Amino acid sequence: MNQQAAVFQLSELKDHIDTIIEEIVNGDYNSDGDLSYQVGLSHLYDHLNRAWHFSKLTDDQINALDQESFERTTYSIPKLDGNFRIVEADALVK
Repeated sequence: MNQQAAVFQLSELKDHIDTIIEEIVNGDYNSDGDLSYQVGLSHLYDHLNRAWHFSKLTDDQINALDQESFERTTYSIPKLDGNFRIVEADALVK
């Protein structure tokens, strides 16, 4: 496991979570709307996805990623186990 890469991405994730919480508490999303909130949450997914994918790569492999491969590690949600699913919020309400 590439601990350094995983810890870096998770530290970035934590920093961004703290920022989003502060923005929610400050009411920033009340005026900015769902789009700003969506962008913020998407950024969290980016770091979470990279934490997983980069943990499987060496530093040299990470540094050698071309733009397309970097984006793939950023936007590809890993299947962590057989029960992990991402669903629309309305699917949760019955």
